[in-house]
Amino acid sequence: MIQRLTMRWRAWPVAEIVAVLALAATLGGCAGPPTAPPPPRDLEYTQTTDAARAAWDRGAVEQALSLYRRAWQRARLMDDASDIADAAYNFAVCAAGEDQLELAGDALLEAQSESSRAGVGITDILLLRAQVAQRRGERPAAATLAREVLESRSPPATAAQRALAIVVLAGEAIDDADTDGAASMLLRADDDARDAAAAVRARIADAHGVLTQRQGRLLLAATFFDDAARLWREARLYRDMRASLAQAGEAYEQGRDLPAASDRYYRATRSALADRRTEKAREWGIAALRCATSCGDAQAIRQARALMAEMLPAASQPTGEAHGR
Repeated sequence: MIQRLTMRWRAWPVAEIVAVLALAATLGGCAGPPTAPPPPRDLEYTQTTDAARAAWDRGAVEQALSLYRRAWQRARLMDDASDIADAAYNFAVCAAGEDQLELAGDALLEAQSESSRAGVGITDILLLRAQVAQRRGERPAAATLAREVLESRSPPATAAQRALAIVVLAGEAIDDADTDGAASMLLRADDDARDAAAAVRARIADAHGVLTQRQGRLLLAATFFDDAARLWREARLYRDMRASLAQAGEAYEQGRDLPAASDRYYRATRSALADRRTEKAREWGIAALRCATSCGDAQAIRQARALMAEMLPAASQPTGEAHGR
């Protein structure tokens, strides 16, 4: 899962702030008339980004993606480096959240180059590039970018950014079967993220779940995924929430706690169906019905079948026994 970072919101472009401060220093802070604020932002750009932010805040990621695309094009039209960087970065956040990883990667390259032109730090861009690279299976690039975040001085990484960069490196360690190294890294991430936003802590909880599941500590892994789902819900990132619920369902199923597995799969199915993600809803619904059938929970079977009825013709509904994940 890609971690959604704090969106870039800026009242004044950095270059204008620097110019105002330089002028104030030249005047010695006491001579001459007060300096005027920079000119107002472009109205169309501002209105579009405000609408995009509102869409993001209510969890409408697809709508935010479309609006940030419009804002990005408007910023390109104006050749405003700061606005191009911000809109491209925020577009990439949304694209990554929708699994459009190639689009996200391309947007981040433009965001990075325009940030440099505007004199804006690129640490947040490097971090998202690392996460996107990891999702695309580009392991050397992901590790290199994560280390750049940890070593960044433009500006230095925040505690939350350090934690998320460490999570990327821990994921690489897990893939290399270095579970002890990954565990040590995640403890560092926990320390850095102690006061971080819910979405950051959710991403770390997911990483703990992946690690403990790999170690065969299945019910502990399930509790980590449950914690992640709760934190994703708090952050209003519902796609990630249901993915963590499904991971919890898988871990509970592997640990033979079938009632808990059926419940988590069912909740993931219901969320996906409400969001019109029918492919995932069908996959998780079959798993919910399978687990409910295996443990003989009549009520859970009825609930799972009712959800499946919203996706499949009645004659083709699975019974649960013959369907794997």
